[in-house]
Amino acid sequence: MAEIRKPDFICVGLPKAGTSTLHNVLDCHCDIAMPPVKEIKYLIQDELNYNGARFWKLFSSGWPAQQDRAFFARFCKRAAKLQANSYEAQSFARYYFNPRTDDAWYRGLFHPDAVSGDVTVNYFWLKEPEIRKLAADYPWMKVIIMLRSPVQLNWSYFRMVALRKKESGVFEPERFLREIEEKKQRIGRYAEMVRRWQSAFGEDRVMIGYFDGLRDDPVQFFDGVCEFLGVDGAEHWDDGMRQAMGRIVNTSPKLQMSEDLAGPILELSELNLEGFEAIKPRYADLWRGHIEDARRSVMRAA
Repeated sequence: MAEIRKPDFICVGLPKAGTSTLHNVLDCHCDIAMPPVKEIKYLIQDELNYNGARFWKLFSSGWPAQQDRAFFARFCKRAAKLQANSYEAQSFARYYFNPRTDDAWYRGLFHPDAVSGDVTVNYFWLKEPEIRKLAADYPWMKVIIMLRSPVQLNWSYFRMVALRKKESGVFEPERFLREIEEKKQRIGRYAEMVRRWQSAFGEDRVMIGYFDGLRDDPVQFFDGVCEFLGVDGAEHWDDGMRQAMGRIVNTSPKLQMSEDLAGPILELSELNLEGFEAIKPRYADLWRGHIEDARRSVMRAA
């Protein structure tokens, strides 16, 4: 039996850097068929205890289960319009109802006759031996890394976390600070993590995408993504793709951070940016300016 050479690519993060927009826009491309579920998390399933059928996780507590339940409900509403043997219906059923036994389960989620990929932001901080094993197991696969100004990304992420905690009535500043320290250890320096992926897969199979480019010129940005994936660019886009490009997803309401929380976030952002001049000098300078702007803003509010 011929080997199933899927997925064609993975997008490994970062969170809050435009990965949902990337997934939604690519899913509108006539030569690309994305799985119906973003954040498959198969490559980190042991760490997350995701073994077994995903359906039973719908009854768990916590934010990931809430997201899953909301998506499951939305999909079920349109399921009646799908043919039972359609790719989308079969992929959805495999994801939720089949146990995650091996790579055959994972590869079977992706359309066999179209470019298809896995967008899971937590893959970014896989350890170096894990990344090298991934490159050996999937030698055909390409990698997209989405990056964003560290202070903007961290502020957006932790604002989202804080709002969720406040809504649930369990916001604890001490626990919040511990999570920041954990991210220092896991994410660390952007440059170091990028080099891990480039070293394992080769620079020609790794694309670094920038949120700034996605926001400022989405057509040019997605033309670059399409070229990287080997599919036609803007001249083959339809209205659905252009509408998906215009939507901003996963935005968080404004929340004023206290100085004791803002300080550690700025420290984390500075750590993220160390050595990034070697990757992209222009963005290194721009993003350092964002950190200084944020620091002045915090000082004025104090």
